[in-house]
Amino acid sequence: MTGAIPSAPTTETRIELVPRERAAEALTFLNTYWAKDHIYYRSPELFRWSFGDSPAWHRPEHSFVLARAGNRVVGCIGGIPFILWHRGVEEAAIWPTNWLVLPETRGSGIGRRLIHWFETDLGCRLVGLGINRLVEPLYKAWGWTIVPNMMRYVMPGPGALPQLKELIALAHPDLPGNARTGLLALLGAKGGSADPNLGRAQPLDESWNAKGWPGFADEIVGAKRDLAYLEWRYRKHPLFAYTVHVVEEAGRFGLLVFRTETITVLTALGREPFGRALRVVEFLPVSETNAVALGALVAHELRAGDITFADYYCTHGRFSSWLDATPFVRVDCSPHGEAFPSRFQPLNGGKSAIPSAVRPPLVAPQYPPSPGERWYWTRSDSDLDRPN
Repeated sequence: MTGAIPSAPTTETRIELVPRERAAEALTFLNTYWAKDHIYYRSPELFRWSFGDSPAWHRPEHSFVLARAGNRVVGCIGGIPFILWHRGVEEAAIWPTNWLVLPETRGSGIGRRLIHWFETDLGCRLVGLGINRLVEPLYKAWGWTIVPNMMRYVMPGPGALPQLKELIALAHPDLPGNARTGLLALLGAKGGSADPNLGRAQPLDESWNAKGWPGFADEIVGAKRDLAYLEWRYRKHPLFAYTVHVVEEAGRFGLLVFRTETITVLTALGREPFGRALRVVEFLPVSETNAVALGALVAHELRAGDITFADYYCTHGRFSSWLDATPFVRVDCSPHGEAFPSRFQPLNGGKSAIPSAVRPPLVAPQYPPSPGERWYWTRSDSDLDRPN
């Protein structure tokens, strides 16, 4: 395997999983050194769900480690466990998150030991989604493969282009007028129409393991999206309420999962509501016709809920090509697509790209993907879809 892991520094540094009964120590460290009022500190149940409740994790501790120099905590990393489905083979895998080393210990090798700990000590594959651009050079130096972005699709709500124009202006007040005009023209290119009767939704139940996941198993590299995973990821989420639909076609199930959120903007009076967004986090069609049916369900939600837009991030080649038959439009390939905001609590004009890193021997997905690309990542993988 490329990028050999260095031995421990001469000073005694221990790296250990956090026992369930000592989660408060990890939460305090994050709150002190990562961010004040960190979401895990405010919501210990989200921490427990992320690092303790996954059906892919079977140890008594949390899948979160602390590095100690003597009695002092000097670093941490979390690992969200999942079962990696890779060409018919199941492997234990981790999405690394919250990688932090105190400044005074940098250069000691602790950071490198942390980012690879789940591999070296537990034998897990590593797929880092949503990495910080500042540490990309480290990943490259250690042999990881960088994936610069995911594809992003947006579906405007009925009559929402004037509101989207204002949204883009609020997020990027300095964006040149021609760039704003070009982005709006792209968003309005399909008119947002769809037949709301095409998508006949059914609830998710145990039949997914017979008529859903097995049909995708030969087409997907990524998290094994069987019923246990979907139940944990969506129905048992402690803070977000997701809607899960399946649409049957010829004895197979397509899958659609989404949630809605209120867009807020900062004003002199504080946070003010601006509109609503529908965040699609699973779009698994069995055919182009099925994709149209799933897209029609999204369009129906936009219309019925007076929602400003829907968006969806993905990497799969064939499934994404079928999105072209729906009212979704792809924005990441546009020269100005990154100007369409992605953070809404509150509205933030930061970059909407999602760079990632894959640890060999796994072969990373291409970006932009080829038609045969089988990696299936979405914004619900890792900790990408969580509160701020």
